[in-house]
Amino acid sequence: MKKVLSAFLVLSLLFSMTALTPLAVNAEDPCENGHDYHPYETVAATCTHPGYHSYKCAVCGDISYEPIPALGHNFAVLDYLPPPEYVAPTCTSDGYRIYTCVVCGGYEDGGYYTEIIPALGHDFSPDYTIDSEPTETTPGQMSRHCTRCDAVTDIIYTPATGTVGGAWGDDMTWTLTNGTLTISGDGAIPSHANESAPWTERDDCVVTEIVVEDGITSVGDYAFAGCTALYKVSLAGLSLTSIGESAFDGCSSLNYLTIGNSVATIGDNAFAGCSIVYCDFVGTMDEWNAIDIGEGNEDIRGIFFSLPSYCSYYGHLIPDEYTVDVEPTAT
Repeated sequence: MKKVLSAFLVLSLLFSMTALTPLAVNAEDPCENGHDYHPYETVAATCTHPGYHSYKCAVCGDISYEPIPALGHNFAVLDYLPPPEYVAPTCTSDGYRIYTCVVCGGYEDGGYYTEIIPALGHDFSPDYTIDSEPTETTPGQMSRHCTRCDAVTDIIYTPATGTVGGAWGDDMTWTLTNGTLTISGDGAIPSHANESAPWTERDDCVVTEIVVEDGITSVGDYAFAGCTALYKVSLAGLSLTSIGESAFDGCSSLNYLTIGNSVATIGDNAFAGCSIVYCDFVGTMDEWNAIDIGEGNEDIRGIFFSLPSYCSYYGHLIPDEYTVDVEPTAT
């Protein structure tokens, strides 16, 4: 009996010693079988900078990071915030609208966004407005106005209602009445006449029609070039033999033209840049074909031209006097 009791005591002692001894641990990596992470620190992300969540191991102290992406700016327009700064566009200048990020309030890089609003461009009315009425000494003006600003376009000057005139050189005279410039006398109209002629020195002279009378022998180069208000020209004088180069070049409003059968040459570009829609030639078709017409005069080369007076088709020479076909009676 004593031997059995002794054996039991020995076994009990061994068991107690085993239970009190801890299991073996790897001193070099105590968490080789996995960390015991717990939330440690959080840094919030902003519009331009990422944030993170961190976790710390309760065993070894190791820290693990979980990134949080940057949020990016938010330019939403919210009712409870002030509206974006706005500058309206004009006809000639761009406008803009500035949006502020509702997250960072514009304090971070790129926190403002500017939307460019293109200039509107002019919106000209199709109708003309009379800007000023003509007087005896001052021309009037009318133009098309922009509906959004003070800009005007397509300005048309209306002639002064009075009559002005005087001598031009030694042998010519000029008169201007209601926009009609009449040149008479003897001699040649010089080149670039409209740059130095006496009527160009006056503020009240707007030329819309030119009549060259008998006695004038030629129209010089560039004589009336660039007269944009000019819409009608009569060159039917029987002594006129030549029309110089670019004589009426750039007369963009020139619609009506009369040429006499004494003209032998028409210089290059004499009627370039015009808008001729009706051309009267006082002569026959053979006389027209005999004229030496320079380059750049397509406006008159291809135009259908009719003869004045009673001729209803070209090919007839206009008589100087009318013939009485039937005498009137009482009835």
